Amino acid sequence: MAQALSTKPDLGENHPPQLALDDAGNATVAWSDVGTPGSTHIFASRYVNNAWSTPTLFGKDPQGAFAAALAGNSAGNLALLYVLDVMEQGVTVSEVQTSFLTPGS
Repeated sequence: MAQALSTKPDLGENHPPQLALDDAGNATVAWSDVGTPGSTHIFASRYVNNAWSTPTLFGKDPQGAFAAALAGNSAGNLALLYVLDVMEQGVTVSEVQTSFLTPGS
């Protein structure tokens, strides 16, 4: 049975959703999503016990976040990396951001 996680994914510039599995077979997906017009966000959701969790927003609205990547270990811990555009002294600068997801979160 399919479940919609996003109705506004940002697939521009070849940024498809990223999927990672832990040793127990639980899946986590991360993607870039269109939010406030002109901004994108990073969301992640876990598939545990036959259901997807409510997507978690990483960062704030509005923002320019894209290029999500996931990596995990056998304990189910995941690292989520993405690029975030920020303003520094009137210039847009791209930064690599990271968040860590632990089992059950």
